Amino acid sequence: MKRILLILTLIFTFGMVASAQSQPLTQFYLVEGSGSMGPSFRSQSEMARLLKKIGFKVSTFSNRYDDEMAEYTALKATRNGTTLTLRNGEDPIITINFATQREANEFVDSLNKCKYSKSGSLYSHPLNSLGKVYVRVKGRTIKLIFPFEMLPYNF
Repeated sequence: MKRILLILTLIFTFGMVASAQSQPLTQFYLVEGSGSMGPSFRSQSEMARLLKKIGFKVSTFSNRYDDEMAEYTALKATRNGTTLTLRNGEDPIITINFATQREANEFVDSLNKCKYSKSGSLYSHPLNSLGKVYVRVKGRTIKLIFPFEMLPYNF
């Protein structure tokens, strides 16, 4: 009986890990679009919690500077060759380097399902108002930005 229970526990545990790692990374895990101010990035702790839920290994970092607009790496996450980095500062940026083109395509599909508008390789969140989220797609590299005022020229 103990062996059967142990085997069932192992099967269930490994099944949960496998299913978490097969869930695609979508904009939902990074962006929240509700409220009167418009969309924004999820908080660092919420983003870390959601990424861990789908199998990412996550490291978080705090701001070591007195200036809250200073640029620093706030979060790094990895899963099966896919890397994600959140750089906080005046214009927070999330950079995702997907391991495969299929994963990048699934992320872009999530943008289309949420009705982001597209202009070339730049996507704009449908609820952009005071808060804005833009996404730049270039092959397997995808960058999201939450600009302080205007979209930077070099984005």
